[in-house]
Amino acid sequence: MGNAPKPNVRSEALSGFLYPKMVTIEPILDFDLEPFVEMLKLINPEWINIGADSKGHKMPEPSKEKVLALIEELKLFTDVKIKKNLNRLIR
Repeated sequence: MGNAPKPNVRSEALSGFLYPKMVTIEPILDFDLEPFVEMLKLINPEWINIGADSKGHKMPEPSKEKVLALIEELKLFTDVKIKKNLNRLIR
């Protein structure tokens, strides 16, 4: 969004950092599970925060099933912290 580099460019840059990292996915937008997980693995974060659009910007959101599948995949290699506003999508 905006003038930020594309996510794959950012993940490649972060993969080279030696200090502990975390990722925040908020607001979560619709995604393709496998390439998204692979991109996040490349970063090797200590944890990932996931939250939803709490401001009502009407962005394309993933289905409940996609979010839950993402959480399960992420738990295989990092801690996942779910923000309260994500409950709107996963409950």
